[in-house]
Amino acid sequence: SYYHLWYLPALAFGALLVSVLSRRMKVETVFVLFLGVYLVGIFNEAYTGLCPPGLSDFYERIYNPIFERTRNGFFFAPIFVAMGYLFARFDAEKRSAFKGTVRRDLLLDVFFTVLTCIEALLLEYNGITNDRYGMYIFVVPATFFCFAAAKELELGWSEKKAYAIRKLSTA
Repeated sequence: SYYHLWYLPALAFGALLVSVLSRRMKVETVFVLFLGVYLVGIFNEAYTGLCPPGLSDFYERIYNPIFERTRNGFFFAPIFVAMGYLFARFDAEKRSAFKGTVRRDLLLDVFFTVLTCIEALLLEYNGITNDRYGMYIFVVPATFFCFAAAKELELGWSEKKAYAIRKLSTA
């Protein structure tokens, strides 16, 4: 579904795909695979005006009548699930590797977020995107650096306060 709450089934399906594939291959390979899938999917979203003819025919004749969008659990979600899995694995293996890089990661996040905005505006201005939004190239690195910064950000909260906020967010 591409209506409200589309991301819940997308997340579930994406997590299932990443889980199954990561048992058969390295998570780095799964990430690269789904990066490629994401890049193919953007041609049915923000980059519709630049879609190669063969792929455009596939989307219009076969894919879109059934699924309508590529912002779903196959084209969109797995790249971000695999990214989270990479962070979890990297953290478990090399916990100290990210230390001292919060400022750099925040700056890179802002940089890629600005590039995402410029990308969206250029696509809209040039009539490439039509009515499809949400899958942009620079969203992936912006998300990566946002997550990297958030993962290492020290808030200085007591354990009791952090636990209360975690409970509140769960509710």
